[in-house]
Amino acid sequence: MNKDKTYWLRLADRYFEAETSDEEERLLKRFLASEAGQDEAFDEVRAVMGVFATGKKRAVKKTGRVVSWWKWMAAAAAVAGFAFFLAKMYAPKHSTEICVAYVDGHEITDRKEVLAMMRSSWDNVGYAETPSVEAQLEDMFSCME
Repeated sequence: MNKDKTYWLRLADRYFEAETSDEEERLLKRFLASEAGQDEAFDEVRAVMGVFATGKKRAVKKTGRVVSWWKWMAAAAAVAGFAFFLAKMYAPKHSTEICVAYVDGHEITDRKEVLAMMRSSWDNVGYAETPSVEAQLEDMFSCME
């Protein structure tokens, strides 16, 4: 079936409007690669379709690499997270009840000694007797007389 130049130009227009079937697209590409498709009228069509084909191949390759890269990164993150979990789970437990006192510039870490020093310092604190309410009121109003 011999098709003229206007048929191929219309088919190219339909291709750019996304109205062609896969078979029509293959026929158009085959025509553009043939000797008849080397006409000047088809230069722009060949250039644009060539860019689309190249861009499509690069996008597929790039997407494949990106997906592959993300899979490896996710796997590495999972392994690192699991290792961190195990390290936290089986790490030696440190006591949070650490008693430290500094007396005359010396550090004392013995728990019993630190607690004994604390108790003795509390015992040395003297509490004055609290005056009664009447005495306090008398002091407040005595200055007004």
